[in-house]
Amino acid sequence: MSVIPCIPLDTLKLHLGLESASVTAADVERLQIALRAATAQLEQIAGRRFVPRRATLNHAFDQPTELLLDDDLLELTSLTNGDGEAIDYADIELIGNGILHLRNGAMFNTGSAGEVKPIAVEGVWGWHDNWTEAWRLSGDMIDEVLSPAGTTTLPVQDADGSDPFGNTPRFRVGQLLRVSLEYISLLSINTVSNTMGVIRSVQGTTVIGHEVGSSIFVYVLPAQVESLIVRWAAWLYKAPENQAVLPAGLLAEVEALRRVRVKS
Repeated sequence: MSVIPCIPLDTLKLHLGLESASVTAADVERLQIALRAATAQLEQIAGRRFVPRRATLNHAFDQPTELLLDDDLLELTSLTNGDGEAIDYADIELIGNGILHLRNGAMFNTGSAGEVKPIAVEGVWGWHDNWTEAWRLSGDMIDEVLSPAGTTTLPVQDADGSDPFGNTPRFRVGQLLRVSLEYISLLSINTVSNTMGVIRSVQGTTVIGHEVGSSIFVYVLPAQVESLIVRWAAWLYKAPENQAVLPAGLLAEVEALRRVRVKS
């Protein structure tokens, strides 16, 4: 399950009523741990990921024209049959986000190797209630050529400016960013130099070069998921170490998000 949270640290501080000036470095570490733990625990119980990742997952099939997916599929990049041949996009139908159906006479096969899971599904995996709107334009862009060498500094034009939707500042520590196909975790922000400390190529993506002017997008969780993670993290932050039972209200909300595998 995912360990990269995508909720700004300030969101959890606000929920807890913490003033930034009074928050110590130790407090920040505890808050970050709580967000990571809340995200991981929620995903584990729900049986689905809420932070998108790029991956190739191998699958077994029961029917020659139907593949029941082991995870929620947001975007399909490629589908490779058991014989190593790519299946044409025109022959693939995604039903919901959990079933791939083949049409036009195409069928799954096991190939000659006899693998248990011969079908390779490459794409973006995770769950979102409105994936087409999940990446919000930040209104900022790369200000210097960014090499694929794995630099940990992201130069921008105006780090504390507003985004096109009126949110100020546009960048906040803890956000998951995207530049082209690369996902980036935001660790720190310097509003004087307009540079940001980041971890690049997270969630299964690859480090690539980016030209000046490349747009930066911010990942936005479904509202109900963000609210649940924030309240879960707040409980973890405040709960005594010997209190191991989660509040019933939080667990009830998770049940509504649980992944259910249903054949077509």
